[in-house]
Amino acid sequence: MKPLLHLTMNTGVCVEQSPGDVGDDAISALTPLVKRGGGRLPKPLGAFRVEIPRLGRDAGVVFTVYRDHDAMVTCAVCWDDQDAEQAWNEINGVYLQLVAADTPSPPLHAATMPDRIPWLAEVILPGIVRQPSNDVSWLKDFERCLAFAIMREPLDFPRRSDDGGKSVNDR
Repeated sequence: MKPLLHLTMNTGVCVEQSPGDVGDDAISALTPLVKRGGGRLPKPLGAFRVEIPRLGRDAGVVFTVYRDHDAMVTCAVCWDDQDAEQAWNEINGVYLQLVAADTPSPPLHAATMPDRIPWLAEVILPGIVRQPSNDVSWLKDFERCLAFAIMREPLDFPRRSDDGGKSVNDR
């Protein structure tokens, strides 16, 4: 697997994460969460949950991490050039809504899609500013681990649909 580009859209900071830097044990621990399409994180992170609806095809996913009811980050992960534009449009839409909103938020930066796949694009949401920094210091590492778990298990979780919330797998 190629290194993952991790872009924080609010700041424009992009870092490269080697798959070897993410332990197989971390990916294996997150695989059940991926297969379920999200859920509560295990203790001691039980106050946090992730929702992982698939975008549509096989290589683009958007997920959101929450603490209780506060959405903290929304991320898109893409590992196929065919799905890059759809995944980018989805996450950029979240980012543009944040830019247009009149709410306190992290700093904003003009965002551009990474120039190669795989990539993970993150939008830091206003809910994160209400969290103590020690409660979210693990978040970027978690996002990357979850991205690698999603890329390893891309076909095993429900897709988002436009028919009342049923997944494609439920039809």
